Amino acid sequence: MIKLGYNDIVNKIKEEKGLSEEEINERANSKVKQLSYLISKEGAVHIIANELGIKLYTNMFKKRYKVNELIAGLRSVEIVLKVMQKYDIREFKNEKRSGRLATLFVGDETGSCRLVIWDDKTIENYFNQLNEGDVIKILNAYVRENNGYKELHLGGNSAFVLNPENESIGEVMQQKASYKRKTMERLEANDFAEVIGTVVQAFEPRFYTACPECYKKLNEAKQCNVHGLVKEKTMPIASVVIDDGTDSIRVSVFRDGVEKLFKRSYEDILRIRDDPLLFEDIRKETVGKQISVSGKAIKNAMFDNMEMNASLIREVNATDIINELMPKSI
Repeated sequence: MIKLGYNDIVNKIKEEKGLSEEEINERANSKVKQLSYLISKEGAVHIIANELGIKLYTNMFKKRYKVNELIAGLRSVEIVLKVMQKYDIREFKNEKRSGRLATLFVGDETGSCRLVIWDDKTIENYFNQLNEGDVIKILNAYVRENNGYKELHLGGNSAFVLNPENESIGEVMQQKASYKRKTMERLEANDFAEVIGTVVQAFEPRFYTACPECYKKLNEAKQCNVHGLVKEKTMPIASVVIDDGTDSIRVSVFRDGVEKLFKRSYEDILRIRDDPLLFEDIRKETVGKQISVSGKAIKNAMFDNMEMNASLIREVNATDIINELMPKSI
């Protein structure tokens, strides 16, 4: 079933009517109040779109899509993408099936998303040949939603073309739209925000036994509550304290983000579990770095302070920050 979510509808109103996100949110809140709180904000923006004459479900079954047009529930999707990041192949096993899956982070000029490959032949014939920067053409994919993000999935009926002729992708738009830049002193609980600061402390990573498919911690029976019996994988969690001059916060970093933060491979990070002294060099390299963290702000009730769970993390420098703050030329 194809279902447009709140953000999907807001983006469509912004594109077609030029309204700001703040104005749409205000209208949605007003509509909810007007209707005596008997509808959700998602229902409110449906009504607002209708009042503005916006047809939400037209042109949703065309042949070729862009990332910003992807809607959960779409099937038979054709799309051309650039490979931004390539992750390890993982094995999974549940009550219904077992096999391997491969994951890429991909994008085009309109946005970026996760691409999950379930088909063993595609993994065998194409995945190992892929490099970051390659262009791929996908046929007959389907779209799912995972924790609020759109994902492309390839199954046995999907097709994959590596570096197709006469196809190119310009500069990929990174997935930043849902994160608002904030200073740390202005963070509030449940904000989806981007903060930039200097690492002032770095802590030795902790490890947990996880499902290789969904990354959730295994239960006491060493099984995944969602995928059943799986081949367990040890996953790292790291934390750092960053400071931006207005305040400092503790940031928790998960899975692949730990590799990016510490600039070490998964195998190198696992060695820290057996030999903690290996972390001392990493700590020295990490403290003093300027990083951008995008994620969800959380209030730690015990210590009455803000913390953040990182979804995206990248190293920045003073030049990057100045360039991002400078107004774009017309």
